[in-house]
Amino acid sequence: ALLDKAAAAAATVAAAAAANPPPAPPLTLTIDQGFSGSQQDHEKHPWASVDLPAGYASGTLKVSWKDQGFGNRKGRLWCRRLCAPYQGWSTGTAWHWLSPTVAEHSWTQAEFELPVACFERPYHTPAAEWNRPFTLELACEVGGGGGHSLHVRAGATLTLKPPAAAAGPPRPA
Repeated sequence: ALLDKAAAAAATVAAAAAANPPPAPPLTLTIDQGFSGSQQDHEKHPWASVDLPAGYASGTLKVSWKDQGFGNRKGRLWCRRLCAPYQGWSTGTAWHWLSPTVAEHSWTQAEFELPVACFERPYHTPAAEWNRPFTLELACEVGGGGGHSLHVRAGATLTLKPPAAAAGPPRPA
């Protein structure tokens, strides 16, 4: 009887592991392209599009960036999630600030949390569609007025983090 209980417990743990595979390990990607722009507006100018796998819950972006080096500081970084169309509907998110502050006048290393909206499924998007690989679109806002520019060095790193691990396998009955 004890052997039967042990076998049943092992089967329960194995079934739980199969139903809930371990989260993916953290993933770090390098963005090979930089950005250098002097547009005089508050539009989102494309910097990079990064194809990302499903299964991550948060992330950070580390950059080296600066503005024109004098005058008012206005430059910001933005991001949004884009998915392949699902039944004819676009399933992207709105643009979100990546940088809570504007760029400094000199080259600065900064690390920004990716917005939760890049990882949480909107109520109107089917789970099957949301839990697929997606594209993270990055953009730069230079700023209106005269003489503004924004620069981001190539080699920024994007680190994705899996959901927090569960407390462990279920206890056998």
